[in-house]
Amino acid sequence: MSNSENQNNDRRIQQKNDSLTNSMKELLVQCTSLGTSGETQTTRVLSTEDKEFIESALLSTVKSKKPHILIGVMKSLETISLEPHHEPSDDELALLEYLEEAMETMDMGDDFINMNGLRLCQQLIATGNSQVIIPTCNTLACVSLNNPIIQNHTEETNELLKKLLLEANSELFGVSVKVKLLYAVSCIISSNPSAIQYVLTDSQLGLEYFYNLYNVNLNLQVKKRLGRIIGIIFRDVPDPNILNLEQTTNFCKELIHNWWNEENSFVFLNLLLLHSIFRGENLPIKKALKEETTKIQEIFTKMRNLQHSKDAELTVVRDEEEGLETLEQFEHDLTADLELTENLQTTLSSVVLPICN
Repeated sequence: MSNSENQNNDRRIQQKNDSLTNSMKELLVQCTSLGTSGETQTTRVLSTEDKEFIESALLSTVKSKKPHILIGVMKSLETISLEPHHEPSDDELALLEYLEEAMETMDMGDDFINMNGLRLCQQLIATGNSQVIIPTCNTLACVSLNNPIIQNHTEETNELLKKLLLEANSELFGVSVKVKLLYAVSCIISSNPSAIQYVLTDSQLGLEYFYNLYNVNLNLQVKKRLGRIIGIIFRDVPDPNILNLEQTTNFCKELIHNWWNEENSFVFLNLLLLHSIFRGENLPIKKALKEETTKIQEIFTKMRNLQHSKDAELTVVRDEEEGLETLEQFEHDLTADLELTENLQTTLSSVVLPICN
């Protein structure tokens, strides 16, 4: 085939992809405006039947043409990351939402990764726009979790991990963005030893980076995500010798001595994190914390007393025969507290026993 024929063929393929992408955009925009009124471009509110038809057509098109669609969508999204201070349009936001849903429901994750999707995600996160970052992180979570394909793209994965973690420590972002950034990190490193090795040995990261982030963040949701990441690291670390014993021991001691917090959920979270660190065969860490046995026993006693106090409080409320609505509210609140303390005791016992034995 001559060069001119090749060029004509490439041009036809590109025109086909562009046409398909434009059709997808129109469908996506319609889907995002379903059942709404006001500033939408539709002339009428779509019925349930119309909605089902569009969703069915979209699903059918995606299944039969997913590589072509993915190319078109990714090409369109590149404009968000390549143009300085680009404010995404409604169409582009719809494409981001579509990409997230496609990764979750259409089994397109491998195609996305193999088509430089990780680099695209890194560029999208670099925009600093929360409307772009949040769906991008959701997409990353879908394509990364327990996916061995991502382990074949070590360089892109490591660059992306570093970007996610450094941005999670930025003062420019609120809680919702930080939670999503850390959620993506936890999905990428889960069952991915090479990624864990990277975050533990990179000069700007390492265990101390995660410990510091955990200590300085006071938001419960952010702490949960960081605790999850630390737990995954200790569970899936390829070589326990790369774990810094001194840093981990100091971090655990701080959790033990400052375990109580006005926010009861922090108490459970701190102890759950201790459990994640202690589980497995981390014998050096357990031995290093042997001297903390007395303090841990004090925590155990306080939790038992708290349990008895909550039991007694619930009994008193019932005996006083308050109004039904008030009694139900008391029972609901105190039962929740009881469940929390029971969970705390279960977690605490799994922390105490390995050390004391």
